[in-house]
Amino acid sequence: MKKQNFKNCITSAVTLVELREAVGIHFSVWSMLERSLQSALADFGANGKKAQRQSLSQKLDLWKQFHLDRASERDLHKEFVVEIHSILLSSLEIRNRLAHGITGWSARAPGRSENASISTELNDKKIVVDYGELKRITEQTGTIASHMDRITSYVFEPDKWRHSDLHAEIRKMLYRSNR
Repeated sequence: MKKQNFKNCITSAVTLVELREAVGIHFSVWSMLERSLQSALADFGANGKKAQRQSLSQKLDLWKQFHLDRASERDLHKEFVVEIHSILLSSLEIRNRLAHGITGWSARAPGRSENASISTELNDKKIVVDYGELKRITEQTGTIASHMDRITSYVFEPDKWRHSDLHAEIRKMLYRSNR
């Protein structure tokens, strides 16, 4: 029988409590993002009452379009906004699945090879959300939420950011590996 390293098994185990905690953190990050998004839309002069009645997907589309319209001569920023929008739409899909479609939980026991995950079904489509993917997309969403004001400021004050590498700085945070 192959001897297992007990310490490595303990650190690689993911309990149901950790899975549920990751879901809670994801929702907390989305709460922060929604506030940041609403503030950014207000900065763009979006009709506050109309924007509040829109779905999150519509608000994200509106945010993206405001950036694309106002950064017409700044291709780097337009590409960055499209990238951010794509990340947020992926995160929103996971958020909606976790809010409205959880069908099961699968922890990772010590010494087992299968990943911890959450099974979902939404709109007749079954998806398994991997624990590592949930943590990664949550971290990216949190990074975007934390820097939404800076991203918005770039459109209004491009000279302020002329000597800054805002896009590269945020990208570096977005794509660092999970600790």
